[in-house]
Amino acid sequence: MRISFITLTLLGSMMSFAYAQTAPKEWDVSVGAGGIFFDGDRNYDEDPILSLGVGYRLTPHWGLEGRLGGFEADGDAPVEDADGLLYQLDGLYHFTPTAGVFEPFLAAGLGQIELDAEGADDDFALNLGAGFKHAISKAWYWRGDARVYESLDSSNRDGLILLSLGHVFGHPTPAPVPLDSDGDGVPDANDQCPQSPAGAIVDANGCTPAKPEAPKDSDQDGVIDTLDQCPGTPTDVVVDAQGCPKLVEKQVTIRLNVQFATDKAVVTPAYYPEIEKVAEFMAKHPGTQVVIEGHTDASGLDSYNLLLSQRRADAVKTVLVNEFAIDAARIEAKGFGETRPIADNNSAAGRQQNRRVDAVLSTKVQVTEVR
Repeated sequence: MRISFITLTLLGSMMSFAYAQTAPKEWDVSVGAGGIFFDGDRNYDEDPILSLGVGYRLTPHWGLEGRLGGFEADGDAPVEDADGLLYQLDGLYHFTPTAGVFEPFLAAGLGQIELDAEGADDDFALNLGAGFKHAISKAWYWRGDARVYESLDSSNRDGLILLSLGHVFGHPTPAPVPLDSDGDGVPDANDQCPQSPAGAIVDANGCTPAKPEAPKDSDQDGVIDTLDQCPGTPTDVVVDAQGCPKLVEKQVTIRLNVQFATDKAVVTPAYYPEIEKVAEFMAKHPGTQVVIEGHTDASGLDSYNLLLSQRRADAVKTVLVNEFAIDAARIEAKGFGETRPIADNNSAAGRQQNRRVDAVLSTKVQVTEVR
């Protein structure tokens, strides 16, 4: 039976390369059985095959493997039965094992299928395929392979399926576990504090690191001194991230004692001191806006009362502008009619209180809220 010179050369190269390694990582041997499927043009049936493989793991992912298989090919007349050999050299790429036991791989290589029958093709072929390894123990595993052989000498395309049992050699001996008497994770040989409490957090020397000094907060406002831009703030004052009292939006409402006669919208000078309160507040806080709210009692039509309340609000606005020099752009006058009573409209005294004007002011003021 003729053996391809190229194939022998490849197999020899693999073996010499593997033996040249000064520290082999992992050898394995697998014995398997399966079926070989011939191209239809060959006129051979699908036949069983026995296989022997020798592999070497170069890295966690890459490996080399040589495989030899023997079979008896049943020919369809006039093709004679033939003994056959399959030998090949493959490269394997292993994927990360699933659950630590199931390891799929891809394979590619060159090899030869030889038949001893007269006139049979001996094909030098490229093979491609995939498979898996399933660990039984640390040294034993099951293996499945599926390959396609594409002839480089003819148009033949053959197939192979194998199930094998493998054994792994060359597992490194586990390194002895260094003694760690106090269980702190640092070997005794490196432990400078051999009596560390169980569960304690230790440094590389096995010692509990000193706790860093807590940053100071002299005024106890929650902001450390290095960030505090307003040292000495009372402890009951709410502060911002810089340790300074917060400026918060606070709405201040001033209720004016400005009342009107029935169906009137005239502000008499007797109420000017009340309006002056609003003017003084607005002068003290230049960014303040004011809403003058006009109101009526429940006498008359709703629509009429709404207009009357607007006239009353406008009248107070006019006094603020003309008598106290408040910018008109800072004042909004708005009538609410009879919708916001503060007293009972069933009595004369109550209706008198409801015929009024309120002033609502908003400004930002610094407040010291108690915690």
